[in-house]
Amino acid sequence: MNVINCRVEKKHLVSNDINDKLCLLDTGSPITLDKNHPFMDGIVGNTGLDIDYLMGCDYLMQEGAIGFDIRDNKVVLKDSEEGCTEGMARMFCGVPILKCGLSHKYDTPPRDVECAFDTGAMQTFISRNALKELGIDIEKEKAGTEDEFLPNGHKFKVDMVMVNAVIKDDIGLGFQWLRCAVFPEGMENLYQSLGDNVEGIIGLDIIGNSTFTLGKESSSLDVMFTGKSYRDTIDMID
Repeated sequence: MNVINCRVEKKHLVSNDINDKLCLLDTGSPITLDKNHPFMDGIVGNTGLDIDYLMGCDYLMQEGAIGFDIRDNKVVLKDSEEGCTEGMARMFCGVPILKCGLSHKYDTPPRDVECAFDTGAMQTFISRNALKELGIDIEKEKAGTEDEFLPNGHKFKVDMVMVNAVIKDDIGLGFQWLRCAVFPEGMENLYQSLGDNVEGIIGLDIIGNSTFTLGKESSSLDVMFTGKSYRDTIDMID
């Protein structure tokens, strides 16, 4: 078991624990990149951080599993049998994929949406197709915009919408509002490259307020939302 002390700086998850270098911890990347990689110029320029390495899943999941408790400033590399529940996630092209239950309103049944678990993304994203199937009118229900950028440095704005996530707390099942970004038109390849069923990205806006344990073969997800007097969790039952 290896504990990495981490912190969120300028909306990005970083650590100085790996060889005393400033590292961006990015589960959305299957591979680790050093500062000489062409992508790193865009990442360094847009984050405003002098990053030495982007640590991908090849490093972060080298022990078989990884635990995140960013509120406690810890990332733990550990054995895949420890804390992972069968059937909660899968790996695709070296990136962890989770299944989330989302709905439009409190009284509508949740729809399973597969999302890439990406600590390198500032925002949580949902595809236009998934939002349409949830009955969300993006233009009428837009909840502001946010700035984003691609690894190559390209900047763009994203529309934000509100969706409900299935919540399981001490009382029972309920819902929690989440503010999610909408994939811009023409950029669907951002998630489609991760498989036909992937329709979103779980970003640091959720991961930073949550606790997760991810394994290469299976994972448990325990999402702990802040600002509540009780402990909320997204129900990830398959």
